[in-house]
Amino acid sequence: MTEPAANDEQQRLLSGRLLARSTAFTFGGQAATLLCAFIAVPLLIDALGTDRFGVLTLAWVVIGYAQVFDLGIGRALTKLTAERIGSEEARDAPGLFWTGLAGMLALGVLAGGVVALLSPWLVRDVLNVPGPLEDETLHTFWLLAASLPLAISGAALRAHLEAWQRFDLTNAVMVPTAAVTYFGPLLMLAFADSLVAAVSAVVASRVISWSVNLVLVLRISPEIRRQRGARRSLLRPLLTFGGWVTATNVTNAFMVAADRFLVGAVASIAAVAYFGTPYEVVTKLWLVSIALANVFFPAFALSLAAQPRRTATIFGGAMRLGFIGLFPITLAIVTFAHEGLDLWLGAEFADSSERVLQWLAVGVLVSSLVQLGSGLVQSGRPDLTARLALVELPLYLGGFWLALETGGIEAAAAVWAAKALFEGAVLFLFIRRLSPASAAAIAPLAWSLMAAGLAFAVAFQLDSVTLKAAFLALALAAFAPLAWRRILDGDERVRVRSRLSAARGAA
Repeated sequence: MTEPAANDEQQRLLSGRLLARSTAFTFGGQAATLLCAFIAVPLLIDALGTDRFGVLTLAWVVIGYAQVFDLGIGRALTKLTAERIGSEEARDAPGLFWTGLAGMLALGVLAGGVVALLSPWLVRDVLNVPGPLEDETLHTFWLLAASLPLAISGAALRAHLEAWQRFDLTNAVMVPTAAVTYFGPLLMLAFADSLVAAVSAVVASRVISWSVNLVLVLRISPEIRRQRGARRSLLRPLLTFGGWVTATNVTNAFMVAADRFLVGAVASIAAVAYFGTPYEVVTKLWLVSIALANVFFPAFALSLAAQPRRTATIFGGAMRLGFIGLFPITLAIVTFAHEGLDLWLGAEFADSSERVLQWLAVGVLVSSLVQLGSGLVQSGRPDLTARLALVELPLYLGGFWLALETGGIEAAAAVWAAKALFEGAVLFLFIRRLSPASAAAIAPLAWSLMAAGLAFAVAFQLDSVTLKAAFLALALAAFAPLAWRRILDGDERVRVRSRLSAARGAA
């Protein structure tokens, strides 16, 4: 009697309409967060001064990146919950939730204790905090330490909601939380000229979001309220999956940070600016792939477990959507790299960073698609992505160092892009092994990627602004029918037509 309902639930969670809706909510939430930061940061700098704002920035980093300390349990909870939806193992979902929450609370207590113990040393010996600010900064760090249990365990609440594709709820909580995080300190400073008061608003935002998310979890999954209690037998799969995720994340984070240090060590501090500034700008495009990856990860986990053939449809659609959305932006950046840098930072910076920006932009396009492939592989075999990252680490850093020695930061940026291509090729082999239909679904994209590579090669060679404008216009004019006829499949074209018709009717 329960099988039809379970199948209906799986179909609903894997429907294209719901995945598109979840993606839209995620994009909206990220855009709102960026807007809050853009408006509030200048006001906070004026209100706090540079030194005190620096401490507030550290508070944002500690709170915002607290999930790094969860040992991958949040990701594991999303995966294991999603694949149990509508199956005979659905009875494990309450135990998974409480086990994950308890484990992450324990990790939060441990992390908070470590931060509290290290705070005096960090404030007085490491961070070079000005003397008059030492006591205020120390109390701020202790406040942050006390908040870490909720900051870290909050990922368990979001993980459960994401497994059920409730990105409407997670983003409905995230946007007000972002508003309090950025504007709350300004409000507190109106009543008390204290850094501790300002940071207390950041901490309060996490307490509120944690509480609201818990209420939402209990509302959408009443069985969690009825079946309370962690189960030791479920801790091992959470830690096993989470361990591989942590290995991948830590290794990738090290590669991301180490290349800038290598530039400074082999080239110069000025070269770090010429490499790092384009990097910080162009990698903002990752917001698109991160939003897609977050939405599609639980869908991959559920479809691989319940409807493997559906995985190919979901994955192929995600890759096509990512490529169509990012290619025009990337081509515009590559084509007008020099002009954009000149307008923003001046001629000297443009001359030094043009080629760097171009190579990094190409690499970001490829790595954005790679993130989707990595999400698919990780949802089924997290050990494969971890092993790939460990193999890549020495190869990439060695190649990056050699490129710096022989060709400078331009060659190093080319190696950065080549790393994304290598990773994508290996992941394609993994996908063929894990889900052959998914590999077949994206094979037609190979021709589009080769055409994109040719377009980038032409853009690299252009000098005249007039030629660049003409080329970009022609390339995008050619891309539009290519995307419609060759990249989108028949069902996707039908959906686009129906939505356009509906939009015209509403107008």
